[in-house]
Amino acid sequence: MSETKFEVLGGRKSFDFLNKSLFKENRKRFEALKVSLWLELLKKGERPTKWLKPTNKGIEVDIDFIKNQEDADLGIQELKKYISKTNKDVGTDFELE
Repeated sequence: MSETKFEVLGGRKSFDFLNKSLFKENRKRFEALKVSLWLELLKKGERPTKWLKPTNKGIEVDIDFIKNQEDADLGIQELKKYISKTNKDVGTDFELE
């Protein structure tokens, strides 16, 4: 009997605290929580690839698992771009050092 090898490349996660209500009522807090969550996912080796729109039930995020330094660097660059765009659009002053 031979073993079948496989590798999980990614998946989808849900987060109920990032919901449509928070998005509408307190956009800056929503964005602060999203940036914080994004950073935590990167620290756990998960790179968000797509953020779906928030619903009443929360937000869903497609992720890829980080396999090497190039993936990690890409995740950080994507987060920095998002922070820059959010600062302009929402009037926040987030910074990633």
